[in-house]
Amino acid sequence: RKPSVVMRGCTLAKAPVLFIIGFVSSVDGRRGCFSAWKPELSTLSAPPMFDDPEAFLRHIGCFGGAPANSSVAQYELFADALAVSLRANVTARLVGFDNPPDPRWISLGLTMQGKQLLGLKRQLEIVVDSRLGGDVYETGTWRGGTSIFMMAVMRKYAELRGQRDHASRKFYMFDSFEGFQRYGKDKRLDSFLAADIFKAPLAAVKSALAMYGLLGPSVHFVQGFFENTVPAFGKPPRPISVLRMDGDLYSSTKVVLEHFYDSVVHEGGHVIVDDYGWRAQGHRRAFTKLCHHAVDEMRASRGITCPITRRFAVYGWERSSACG
Repeated sequence: RKPSVVMRGCTLAKAPVLFIIGFVSSVDGRRGCFSAWKPELSTLSAPPMFDDPEAFLRHIGCFGGAPANSSVAQYELFADALAVSLRANVTARLVGFDNPPDPRWISLGLTMQGKQLLGLKRQLEIVVDSRLGGDVYETGTWRGGTSIFMMAVMRKYAELRGQRDHASRKFYMFDSFEGFQRYGKDKRLDSFLAADIFKAPLAAVKSALAMYGLLGPSVHFVQGFFENTVPAFGKPPRPISVLRMDGDLYSSTKVVLEHFYDSVVHEGGHVIVDDYGWRAQGHRRAFTKLCHHAVDEMRASRGITCPITRRFAVYGWERSSACG
C-alpha cells in the first residue's frame, strides 16, 4: 500500500518528482508549472515531502517566490502541486498504467489536461463561492486525474471558505474504462480510437483515487458505454452543479445531454464540453459527426442561447433561466 501524508488539510499520497520546461501563471501571479505537454521526468530514490507543497514546488524548480504566509497562498500552492503530480508520467506508473512508446502519449500522467486545469479550478471556486448545491458528474473519466483534481480542489477551497456543508457533495464518474466503441464506418477514426492509451481499467482508476485519499462513499463509478449506462442510470437523484463531458464522440455526448442536462442547476450550473473543438485526429473536415455536432443540435432544438465560451480555457457555458 502506498504511504500517504496529510497535505495541509487534505490526505494525499507521496507523489513523484516532475521536472518541466515551460510555465504558466497561476491565479495569484505565481509561476505554476503544470501545462507542459512533454515533461522531462525523473524519479528519486525516495519520494519528496509532498505534505509541504511549497517545498515540493521549490524542489522541482517551479516556485521561486516569497514563502506562503497566508491560507490563500497555501491553497494556491496546494492546487499547483496537485496539478503537477497529476500530469506526471511517474504518477500513472505508480498505480499500474503504462504508456505506449508513442511520442503522442509517452509523457501522459493521470490526466490529459494541462493549462485547462487552471480554468477548471476557477470554475470550481465559483461554484463554491456561489454556494451552489448539486453534485459533480464527469462523463469520460479516463484515468481519473481530472476527477481527482475536481474533488481535491473543491474540498480544499470549501475549507478555505469555511463551508462545512461541502462534504455532502457527490461525484459521479462515467466511463467504459476499456476504451472506445468502434464506429465501423470511418476507418480513420476507428484506427485512432483503437489506441490502447484510451483504456483505463477501473481497478487502476480506483487505486489512483485511493492514492490521493479520495476514494470514499461520496464517489460513484458507472462503468460501461454511455449509450447503455446513461439511460439505465435514469434521472439523477439530485441536481448537478458541474456537468463535465469528455466523451469525444457524437453519440456519447448526445445521450448525456438528453438525460442529464435538465438536472443541471438552472441558475449557475456549469456545463463543460472538453471536446467541443475536437475535429478527429486534427482533421477539421471529418465526415463523421462528433461531439460539437451533438452540442449544437441539442442547443438549437431547445433554443439555448447561453453563449459557449472558452472563458475557462475549455468550451462550455453557464446555465441560466434567461438563456436556457
